[in-house]
Amino acid sequence: MKFVLNRRRNFADILTGTFLFLKQEIKPFVKVFCLLVLPLILVDLIFQSTLVRTVWGSAGFQTDVWAEGMVGQTVAAVLSQLILGFWVSLMVLSYLRVYQEHPDRAPGTVTAGEVWQVMKCKLLPLFGWGVLYILIMCLTLMLLIVPGIYFGVTFCFGMYLIVLRDKGVGDGFSGSFIRGEWWCTFGLILVLQVLASVLTYVFAMPYTILTITSTFTGSVPDPYLLTLFLLISNFGKYLLATIFVVGLGLKFYSIAESREHTALYDRIERLGEAGATDGAVD
Repeated sequence: MKFVLNRRRNFADILTGTFLFLKQEIKPFVKVFCLLVLPLILVDLIFQSTLVRTVWGSAGFQTDVWAEGMVGQTVAAVLSQLILGFWVSLMVLSYLRVYQEHPDRAPGTVTAGEVWQVMKCKLLPLFGWGVLYILIMCLTLMLLIVPGIYFGVTFCFGMYLIVLRDKGVGDGFSGSFIRGEWWCTFGLILVLQVLASVLTYVFAMPYTILTITSTFTGSVPDPYLLTLFLLISNFGKYLLATIFVVGLGLKFYSIAESREHTALYDRIERLGEAGATDGAVD
């Protein structure tokens, strides 16, 4: 039975449904991810691995040089995570858009070409929303942590409204959609982030062990092994980040269904079409 996105779900159903959806779409989903996201991960890998090898090769154990290298690596890592995080979110949302627009198609038939067409259309508005969202988060977090958390959760469905409902950038900063669902959404975000983070450690473990071992032994890690482990870590991190986007997406569909009753109207329409067919006279 094909997974239905437009359905009212409780907290447990959303968590279960996230993995059910990914299980059903695992082959085309990973294929689309590899075609549209993996190239950016490889480009980022080249930059990061070069920077890491430079730090290890030239710094040795000079504290000041090591510290400067680590600062540069941290800044570069934050920027790359923002860019790749945005791209992964755009890819997943575009996948959901294609999936929802073809409810009668068989499961596992979404193609990379269809997803790419949506991504091209939504790239600029979602990028504009993302820049404003980051600025708002930085400003509110600089003032107080609590307002930052509040606005971060309140506007978290902005990207879903833009990609899945064709709303404008300004509509992405409206708090009306999440009204009455803030605490449930906040709890879901925490659970999804913890879940994705724990699973990410499995992929990051080889890279972490290699760097810790090299630090304590004073030896420079093998550059090819370092690059390989860094690739495994980054690939797993961004692939598992899709769990968060899909899970929050099911929450978005749940809220939308409680207000728009899309599934109910579709069911009534199909019943009407079936009744008209049964009543037709040759």
